[in-house]
Amino acid sequence: MLIIIPIIVVALGLGIHMFRRKQDRKRAVFTEELTAWFLFAFVGLMGLFSFAGHAFVADQTADSIGFPAGNPFQFEVAVTNLAFGVLGLLCLRYRGLFWWATGRHHHAAGGIRADHCQRPGAAGEETVGER
Repeated sequence: MLIIIPIIVVALGLGIHMFRRKQDRKRAVFTEELTAWFLFAFVGLMGLFSFAGHAFVADQTADSIGFPAGNPFQFEVAVTNLAFGVLGLLCLRYRGLFWWATGRHHHAAGGIRADHCQRPGAAGEETVGER
């Protein structure tokens, strides 16, 4: 259900922006604005929503992803999501290589988080020989 919010934000933001730029409705402008609003909504807003979940309702979030309550990993994930949330919001203002850096590092961090969550023992239980 939460995925609907950034989709609506992208559609509204892009629609309003393109309506205001009536004289400049080229495909390149459309693609650039779509990318800006996509990064704003899916990296920025979703990063802030994820930060709020990991920082303010950490025990419920930990339980929903299979981590024990009070796990210090929650704070690490919260701060990472806050950083990407801010970077995503800034994508409406800054363009060019800023987008590449934001998208590239967001992608890499997502892979790291996914790898950590899929490893045996990642949910807090000790595994033999892991340490």
